[in-house]
Amino acid sequence: MAKTVDVLRWVTVLPGAALSAWLAYNIFQITWGMVLFFYPGLLTPLVEPGTGDYPAFLVRGLYEMADTFFPSAAFVYGASRIAPERSEKVAFVSAATLLAYSSIAIGVAFRFHPSWWDAIGALGVCLGACAAGLKVYRSSSGESC
Repeated sequence: MAKTVDVLRWVTVLPGAALSAWLAYNIFQITWGMVLFFYPGLLTPLVEPGTGDYPAFLVRGLYEMADTFFPSAAFVYGASRIAPERSEKVAFVSAATLLAYSSIAIGVAFRFHPSWWDAIGALGVCLGACAAGLKVYRSSSGESC
């Protein structure tokens, strides 16, 4: 019975990681919507550039970074926690996959559609994957974070 459960857990690593990334993305979108609802002054510089105490690109940059940071961190962390064994290797492989994806995304963003926002989003993927991978590695090797 235990062997069957282990096999099923290995089969569900990728779908479970994708589901955790999707949930993190939706939770972030709901939270961001609530922040903008309760603090509409954050939205003013995006709608009317040149107004407010801070530039509009700061709010948009924060959004783009966090919008990709949390799902990528959830993907790596979820994959490592679903795997029945060798969680640090699963975290390394999933983080490396996301790093390869984001490096390709940066190249495509600047080659075909030059936009700093896409690059900031890809940087958020890199940071989220590295942060979660480091957290899993430290917790599995016994080091304190």
